[in-house]
Formats: sequence, C-alpha cells, structure tokens
Amino acid sequence: RAMLAAFVVAVFWAAAVSYWMGGRLTLAHRDIASVVRQVTEGDLSARVQVKASDPEVDRLGREINEMVVRLDELLTSQQRFVAHAAHELRTPLAALYGELQQARRKERDPAYYTQTIDAALGAAKHLNLLAEGLLTLGRVRASAKEECQPLPTGQVIEQARALVEAVVRERDVHIGVGGDLEQPIMDRKGDTIRLVRNLLENAVRHSPSKAPISVAVVREQGKVMIRVRDSGPGVAVAEREAIFEPFFRGRGAALTEGAGLGLGIAREIARSHGGDIWLESLPGTNSGACFVVCMPELT
Repeated sequence: RAMLAAFVVAVFWAAAVSYWMGGRLTLAHRDIASVVRQVTEGDLSARVQVKASDPEVDRLGREINEMVVRLDELLTSQQRFVAHAAHELRTPLAALYGELQQARRKERDPAYYTQTIDAALGAAKHLNLLAEGLLTLGRVRASAKEECQPLPTGQVIEQARALVEAVVRERDVHIGVGGDLEQPIMDRKGDTIRLVRNLLENAVRHSPSKAPISVAVVREQGKVMIRVRDSGPGVAVAEREAIFEPFFRGRGAALTEGAGLGLGIAREIARSHGGDIWLESLPGTNSGACFVVCMPELT
C-alpha cells in the first residue's frame, strides 16, 4: 500500500509539473505568435519578451527580435533612400520646368532662347545621370545571386580607364597602373569594370590638372586589393564613411559633376561580389584619397 501511495503521488506530481510546463511553453509560443502577427501588420516596435524558462524558446525569441531589428533598419534605410532620390530628382525637374515656363511667357531674342536651351540641357543631363545611377544600383542589388566569370584584374582596369578617357583628357591628369595585373577576380555583367570606373572618375574629378593618379593591384592574405589613389584634397575624417551613402554631398561637392551615387554603387558592387571597399587613411594633410577595393582571390 505504501508503494502504491508513493506511485500515485509521483504520477500526480509528474502530471502537475507537465501541465505547468505545457502551460508555460504554450504561453511562450502564444507570445511569439502574437509578436509575429504584429510585425506582419506593420508594427516593427513589437518584441518577444525573452524569459529564462526554456533555452530553445528563448533562443527563438531572441532570433525573432534580431530579425525584426534588421527588418526595421532595412525599411528605414529604404525610406531614407527614396526620400533622398525624390529630393535629388525634384531639383533638376524644377529647374527644367522653370526655364521652359519662363521662355514661354513672352517673345525673346535668339540669345535668350539659346541660354534657356543650354540650362534645360544641363538639367536634363543631371536627370539622365540620376536615372542611370538609380537603375544601376537597383540592377546590382537584384542580380547579386547571378553567376560570375573570372576576369584578369588588369583587363578590368584597362576597360574602366578607357571609359573615363574623355574626362582624363579634359582634366589633363595621368593614370598609372601597376602590380599583379594578371590576378583574376570574379565579375558579373561587367560590374567590376563599373566599380573601377566609378573610382577613377571620382579620382579624376577631385585631382588638380596634370596630377598623377595611381592604381595598384596586390595580393594580401588571400584577397585581391585594388588601391586607387588621387592627388586631391582628401576626405574629411567625419565624411569617410558617409561618402558611400547614396546622394551624399561632402566638401567640394558643388565643384564636381555627378549624381552622388558613384561611390555607393561601387560599394554595392564590391559587396555583391563577396568583397568590400573602404577609404584608407593617408598621412599628412592634402595628401589625396586612397580607396581600397578588397575582392576574394581565385584559387
């Protein structure tokens, strides 16, 4: 009888503990499901209340919270990008509309019409640069999983240099290329050529006339490093990360052409190929800027 009573008590306690644990787990799952439902309805402030009851459920809750945080950051970034794009598009559109409207108000002399057409062409050129940059940025992001093919780094640089030949002649600068140019890197639809072209255009536009620009290729710790160094005024410390943001306009931006997307597109291309790009610190003031492209080495 004593053993039977002990068995009954043990069964009772086991059932009670199982019921209590089941209730706790069910409550935790209900909390997680509620947060997921709030997020799908657009409430990105919802978070799972992580408790130390069950390690697996707690880990699931933390992972969901991290996912919601990343989703919130992504949406915020996209909203900021759209706002900046709308602002950048509005300026040349307003200039174009204003010039044409003013020309239509009354009869003008031929010289005025020539001036108006030139101003309208300038605004249209800026709009074209913006459209091209936005389309390129969107395509790079959309094609990140497409297949790549190897290209010699020297070929990438030479094709990029050919694309900026006109502005090189206009600015009367010299681009020197050296290093391990036979080392291949992976390329998708000529995107790495666009990457180097953007860096060269940036270097040419910020360098004084007759200044040297160097492009050097080296292998370091299983990576292919492409360094593009100009002879311009350099980049302020506070701007060294911001310059890769789309539409960022830093010191001296009014003196250069472009849509403010070149460096952002370059970084997007590098990262979509498993690499990255950053600005290397240089000693001294007015010593120029050196952008470093880091790409995986092919074995």
